[in-house]
This record gives sequence, C-alpha cells and structure tokens, in this order.
Amino acid sequence: MASPSESSDSLRLRVSKLGGEEQDVQVERSCSLEEFKSLLAGRGLVKEGLAVDFIVEGVLLNLSRSGATIGDLNLAEDSHLVVITRRSHDYSQIREVQCMVKSHNWPQGVLTTPEGHLYVCHYSGQLQVYDLELKLLRETVLASPVVHPSQMAMAPNGELVMACFDGSAAVVDSGTLELIRMIPAKNRSQSTGLAIQGEELFVSHRGTEDGTEQIEVFELQTGQYLRNLDGFTRPSGLCAFDGGLLVTDRGGDVVWLVDHEGNRTKIGQGELRHPNDVAVDLSGNILVMDTGNERIAAFRPDGSLMCSILPGTFTDFGNTHSYISVNPVNGTISVSMDDAHYVAILAPPIQID
Repeated sequence: MASPSESSDSLRLRVSKLGGEEQDVQVERSCSLEEFKSLLAGRGLVKEGLAVDFIVEGVLLNLSRSGATIGDLNLAEDSHLVVITRRSHDYSQIREVQCMVKSHNWPQGVLTTPEGHLYVCHYSGQLQVYDLELKLLRETVLASPVVHPSQMAMAPNGELVMACFDGSAAVVDSGTLELIRMIPAKNRSQSTGLAIQGEELFVSHRGTEDGTEQIEVFELQTGQYLRNLDGFTRPSGLCAFDGGLLVTDRGGDVVWLVDHEGNRTKIGQGELRHPNDVAVDLSGNILVMDTGNERIAAFRPDGSLMCSILPGTFTDFGNTHSYISVNPVNGTISVSMDDAHYVAILAPPIQID
C-alpha cells in the first residue's frame, strides 16, 4: 500500500460497494472511522447502523481499534476502498427453536468458536463440546477446585476460561478439557459473568464480602489483580467486543456499554427485566438474554430496540440464569436454559436488502 502524502490534511478516495460504481469522496485525515461510515451512509454506499468492513488493494482492513481515523489507515491519494456490509439476520422472522440439546445438569455458559464448536458448561461441573451438527465430540466433569462454572470465554492462546460461583476463574485446555490453573478472586463472592479483552480478564461479582457489586479486572496470564469497575447493581453476563465491554446488570434491568475510555452508556433502559447475558452478532447487533421477560431482546448497534425474539419461549423459573452465544461461522444463536435443562439452537434467516 502506497504511503500517503503528508502535504494535505484531506484525502480523495474512490469508494464503491462490492461490484458497484465508484464515487469520489473527499475526507479529512482526522475524520474518525465512525464519522466516515456516516458520510458513506449519506452517499448511499452503506446503511446507517450496519457494521461494515473495507478492502484496499485486496487487503481487509482491521477497523477494530477504538478512535481510529482515516489517517491511521495510511491510505494514498486516490486509493480505492471497497465497502462490504456485514451480513445481517432478520430476527423478527424466527418462529421457533430449531433444535434442543437436552441436559439434566443445569446448562450454564455457552460458547461458540470460529471453528463452529459449541462448548457448554453445567452447574454440576460437566463440560461438553459439540460440532456444527451438534454431535458430541468430547466431555468431562470438572471437580474441585472448580465450583459451579458459568460463563466462558476463549483466550487469545486458545485456553478456555470460565467463571466459578465462588468468585474464582478456571483456565481449561480447550482441547483436552483438563484444568490448567485457577485465577483466585480478590474478594470471595458469587460470580456469574466473565469476558476477555486482549490480555485482560473481566469477572463480574455480586454479594462480595464488603457488600459491593463490581467487576474485577485481572491480567489474564498471571492472574494479577488490576482494578475494579464499580457502580453496577447486580452484574452478571459480560461480552467484550470491538466497541468495549457490555455488562448485563440484572438488578438494574439494563445493559451497560463501557467503552475503551471508560465512558458508560445504558442500553435497554425501560425495556429489560433481569437481563442475565449479552452477545454481539456478526453485524454488531446486541442480543440480550432478557430473562424476566422470557425472550431475547435484539438491539441495533446504536442501542435502539430492533425486535423481540421468541417472547414467552425462555421460561423464567424465578432464578433462571440463561446464557447466549452467537456462532461466528453461520450466525446461529445458542441459549442455555438451566432450570429447563436444555440448550436451544436458533437459526435466524438472512435479511434480504
């Protein structure tokens, strides 16, 4: 990719949809990527609210860094950008659960890998791995010191990390399913949520010894305690994604977006009841396990409510802890129903533009 000229604060780019006509776009180098996407939406090159990627000279650009600008992309004058809108699903067209995986061990955390493998952990310590066809590949039972595992996340090195009810986190080999090490909590408490962002581990805590509700942050590999995130009522499931950290606040009936600068935005205020977990789909939409309303609530990337998915299907037995995961291969949704003893698989249709 050619080096840009530094003599101008602006840049002329040739932008097109995949296979479409080019448009000349003049843009300031200081323009943020989010502002640039809005500019392209005004030109009819993208749809407002949908996640997009760019290809330049055959290279897919990594746009995940918060606060990135056009200048950060090191583009040359007259560079050709191809805009690709990430495929979206029409969640309003989901009419039924596609299939169920039965369990008598209170399924908790669900996690789908880029290979399409579905990991399911259970309150009793059972850990299972399924393939794309939901064929059981392997399973084990994790004994003490692993106590009632719940939400899981995959570390950059391929290790599986899961929150434990006593506040600790268990690190497991994702291939052999053997326990590697434990990461102890700074405060002994009840933990039902966990996420990984880079080399940091986030663990949600409720009912700590000092009575606070918080999220502890650790250095992932060493387990060293780094800091707390406070101000939540009853934090549960977490989701780390490009835009920051999503926190389901079960007691506050809301989802918090904590961006990379620490700013907080409420999502779903007045719409949710005892949300327990959250996931982000391939298009940047936010899917909330809205436990008290017995549904999945789908929000657009801007936080506006899109639709309810199968309201009344996911029964709340009073203290139900349901978790949700989106398959990064095909967009199917997995939902664990602990008190109903099954994992539900939903296959949303592709939205036709």
